[in-house]
Amino acid sequence: MDLMRRMLATFLVVVGTIALADSRTPASAISESKDSACRRVELEDAPDWIISGAFSPSGEALFLVDHHNQAILRYNDSGRAFGPLSIGERLTSFRPSMLKSYGDGFVLEMAAGRYALFDKNFAPLQTRDALREAGRVNPTLLSFFLWDVAGEDLIAFSDFSEGPSNVERTGFVRLPIRSAEPISILNAYSPKDPIRNFNRLGHPYITSIGTTAYFLEMTSPPRLIRSRGRTREWAPLNVTFPGGSPNLPEFWNRTDIPAVMEAVSKSSMPVGLYRSGKSLIVLSRQKDPGRSTTTWLLTRINPEREQVLWTKRIDLSAEHVVAVPGPINWAFVEKGSVEAMGVQKSRSILFVPTSRIDNEAGGSPICP
Repeated sequence: MDLMRRMLATFLVVVGTIALADSRTPASAISESKDSACRRVELEDAPDWIISGAFSPSGEALFLVDHHNQAILRYNDSGRAFGPLSIGERLTSFRPSMLKSYGDGFVLEMAAGRYALFDKNFAPLQTRDALREAGRVNPTLLSFFLWDVAGEDLIAFSDFSEGPSNVERTGFVRLPIRSAEPISILNAYSPKDPIRNFNRLGHPYITSIGTTAYFLEMTSPPRLIRSRGRTREWAPLNVTFPGGSPNLPEFWNRTDIPAVMEAVSKSSMPVGLYRSGKSLIVLSRQKDPGRSTTTWLLTRINPEREQVLWTKRIDLSAEHVVAVPGPINWAFVEKGSVEAMGVQKSRSILFVPTSRIDNEAGGSPICP
């Protein structure tokens, strides 16, 4: 396939409890503010290339993956930096890129297709090579571009080959986190389908509620899909939300990324799908006609009733945004323009109390 697949086609599963901080950082220092107001804070030591993050189980520490500098950075809810986690020296090929919550621990994507189990002190318990193991069966997993956790499974957008002729396809798959079992193909597309490019942008178009997977399928118009278990259930939800599926430039290697992300910044489109209790949250960008500004919107959806509960504006000041849900706050990392692969400063975070996003009432603003 292409160069980007070889760069991104890896993942590492980290199971265990990641503490709020190591012995050099008392928990009281990590948590400095627990009020109920929205707060914008400036980041110390602004990271270069943030595409994901996760809160600690208590919600008092925020971990952001700086893929460019190959580090997992720690912050509190006042933007104070506590330095990188010191786990890289315990591993080989430590190039973290995506971090997700998993029970009381985390799932961390890394280079070379390797993954490991850790205890709460980051002592490695087991290492494996997921892509190499998956290469021994049919269908054969070739890459992971985008993923999340559903119960004890990974749900992902991936390249794979299947059948006697090993025909290469792309699409949504599901596979166990802990065991080397064959992947389950949920929905497949041609590698030339535009949906492949959307799922290589780093936008989180995959989430779950319990063991049920949900996908934001970037067709025209975009639609929400529900998929239960490892069957081929692919059930579109009868809901609408802001944004469309713009035409993006060719996206084959890392030099194409600035032009692709510039096209995204000029578009009105959904850029994230998240869970909030038993509801789904869609983050959308709305380009203001004739202006250089972007309006950011959150839409709360009850997937069981297939009902839009509200769409509200959220006051974000950024060209691009990474949202990190947490038990106390959501963190909206406000990022600048993409200058090159790995060069995009993140200078501020808007912390929004989770209670404001969990509120199902449509009349109250998110941040008054």
